[in-house]
Amino acid sequence: MLRKDILTSDKAQASTADNAEIERFNALAEEWWKPNGKFKVVHAFNATRVGWLSTHVPAAFDRAAMTT
Repeated sequence: MLRKDILTSDKAQASTADNAEIERFNALAEEWWKPNGKFKVVHAFNATRVGWLSTHVPAAFDRAAMTT
């Protein structure tokens, strides 16, 4: 049974994060939402991606696709 009264919040002990990776992704986050930035090509696929997901995800769960 999980007992909240004996849990510790020592993040240093539980963390497996690599600080260099965190910094790398923080730097990418600055660029991510720029419409003409480094990820412009990725954003161009959004309409296609959403269309594919709207069809295939409901089918994977034996559900009807949602219509707008």
